[in-house]
Amino acid sequence: ERNESAHRVRSEERHRLTVDLHDGLSGHLASIIALAERERSTGIEHTAREALDDLRLVIHSLDIGDRELAAALSGLRERLEPRLKRLGVDLQWSMAHLPEVSGVTPTHALNVLRIVQEAVTNALRHGPASRIAVRGGAGPQGGALIVIENDGAPYVNTAAGGAGVRNMGRRAVLLGGALQIEALPGGTRVALALPPRLDAGRASPAPSGPWASS
Repeated sequence: ERNESAHRVRSEERHRLTVDLHDGLSGHLASIIALAERERSTGIEHTAREALDDLRLVIHSLDIGDRELAAALSGLRERLEPRLKRLGVDLQWSMAHLPEVSGVTPTHALNVLRIVQEAVTNALRHGPASRIAVRGGAGPQGGALIVIENDGAPYVNTAAGGAGVRNMGRRAVLLGGALQIEALPGGTRVALALPPRLDAGRASPAPSGPWASS
């Protein structure tokens, strides 16, 4: 019974990640096709890189086990640093004070990584930011808090923002956490609060819809 239960959990996890990979990558590939029809080589290269980064993010999450959220974030940092350096953006990263989070599955890790990655992407797209700071620390009720700040233009009307912002909120809900996006006088602050233990039942992707932030 234990073996069957473990096999079922692994099968469900693979299915979740396959759906996530399909949803993320298929959108990028559709954009590549549209750009190719217009013969815009620069845009094609940019979109292809996004697709490759997306694929690597999903594959990396497959190796993440319980209590290894910090390791997952470290891998994301290694991929972000060269890209931001090429763009002349200063990345400040500190996870030394991030509390240990238990109950972490590959899907949980992927949801956290996508939230952080989207926050960085938005900083580059809407800023454009010259400095991005990512830090981890203690959150409410013994949980963890991941904060992403940038010095670009503040976000406007985030509650009615695009699909990227809505997906960030949806993923935070799936994690049993909360997302807060705050416009600062000189930039934007994105804060992801996580509980001390993540619930496996919340890991499944859900249809996009209204989401709450604290």
